[in-house]
Amino acid sequence: MDLERIDLEKDELTSLFALVKNSSKYKNWGQLSVSTNYSSTGLKCCRSGEIKLPKNVFIKLLDYVPYEEKIKFLEKAKYLENNWGRIKGGKKSVEIRKLKLGEQGFKEQLEKARKNIKNGTVSLIWH
Repeated sequence: MDLERIDLEKDELTSLFALVKNSSKYKNWGQLSVSTNYSSTGLKCCRSGEIKLPKNVFIKLLDYVPYEEKIKFLEKAKYLENNWGRIKGGKKSVEIRKLKLGEQGFKEQLEKARKNIKNGTVSLIWH
């Protein structure tokens, strides 16, 4: 399963979906969902920028766009690594934990976790 995602600026997303909607290939939102093999709700979330476009959906959307515009979108697209969400989540988790525990408390908890890993008593629940 390809999890690679495409990141486009909000105005580029708006432009992409406007071009798709104005395409002669476009019939309705339901048909677009079927042709991209992606849920209607998922497409709406991508259109609003709430979630990043899956690469395979992006490629299918480009089929609705004139060639010149297709090139423009391909050049502006930022290709995110398969694990970009986990990286972002991990960094956010550390930020939250530092706020909750303070810098010193966070370091102590981290040291305790490292000791447990060395001893083979790994706890997946942080307290």
